[in-house]
Amino acid sequence: MNRAYNVFIGAENSSEIDACMDEMKEGRFPSQPMGNGSCNTLFDPSYAPEGKHLAFWWPFAPYHLKDGGPEDWDARKTEYAARVLDAWRQYAPNLTEKNVLATFLFTPLDVSRRNLNMVQGSVRMGAYHPDQLGFNRPHPELSHHRTPVKGLFLCGSSNHGGGVNGAPGYNAANTIAQDLGLNRWWTPMPPPDWRG
Repeated sequence: MNRAYNVFIGAENSSEIDACMDEMKEGRFPSQPMGNGSCNTLFDPSYAPEGKHLAFWWPFAPYHLKDGGPEDWDARKTEYAARVLDAWRQYAPNLTEKNVLATFLFTPLDVSRRNLNMVQGSVRMGAYHPDQLGFNRPHPELSHHRTPVKGLFLCGSSNHGGGVNGAPGYNAANTIAQDLGLNRWWTPMPPPDWRG
């Protein structure tokens, strides 16, 4: 677990996820923040000065806040950042006031301001509906990165793997190399060893 590249924290069961989603539908901060994150410097130390770490957590949050709408994020950013850090400390008690040198929160409003494709701060590009998730991204016949146009491949965040995690680009690069008979200059990741 300590070497996992991306972990989901904050929920022990599906009813807690449901409660979080209900609070967000009402425009409230989740009483129990949850989401995915990673400590990037465990895998690439160049993200931070030697002996220091950088991590991220992408917690669920509503775009429209109940009392002030999306614009209220600008005034409440610091408050929510503190709540998120407090929730993270339940899983990483070594995150203390002494060793956390800085924090920065991109709110859903910030995300949508910086990338128009991430509508209302969505972590995924394009629509974020069950019929467009997983192998349905962006469409079941295109989720393997190939298109009907010879030599045209899809590799953006709207593809299978989705989001801003780099997986669609990596997966597309492997598909392109395979189809075009190219040597991979990168070390391919082994497929997961599924058990059970």
